[in-house]
Amino acid sequence: MPNGTPLTLTAPIERLRAGWDLGCSSLEQLAFARLIDTGPFDRHLRRLTADIQKRGQVVHQFVARELPGTTLRNGHGGLQAYLELPTWCAEEALVQAARRRSVLVRGDRFYALRADDRPPALVVGYAGLRGTELGRGLAGIAGAYREMGRTGSRAPRVTPTAEPSGTGVPGGR
Repeated sequence: MPNGTPLTLTAPIERLRAGWDLGCSSLEQLAFARLIDTGPFDRHLRRLTADIQKRGQVVHQFVARELPGTTLRNGHGGLQAYLELPTWCAEEALVQAARRRSVLVRGDRFYALRADDRPPALVVGYAGLRGTELGRGLAGIAGAYREMGRTGSRAPRVTPTAEPSGTGVPGGR
């Protein structure tokens, strides 16, 4: 009985934690502490920050050049860009056109809890993409955007639905 705790209690908990706990061993913790103390971790973070800032600049330049009428709403920081689209652009149609070009992008409504009358928008993540991947993705979005302009895909007017009993969810579910 370690520390007065019965083995019948500790053994099941240890088995559960072994498959669930993502903790680090002491050796890993010491190695990480050494990386912090001696500087390599700081250098890594500075390189990573600079790399992500460059990706953000690429996205900003792309939006200005290839997506006329689109407004970038989240400035020059972060790991993704929030692009407010012109009101004529159908958000879901644009998302589907991008997917046909093998570009996974989400519309703003994907993240919404309820339908409302927000303008169409895209959320473009770029943290995990490097040079050519980011370029291919942005080119796919530009092609999808041009397709929307050619086909005249108009955004449908979304009417907010009643939310019974204050649930915040259409239909009260």
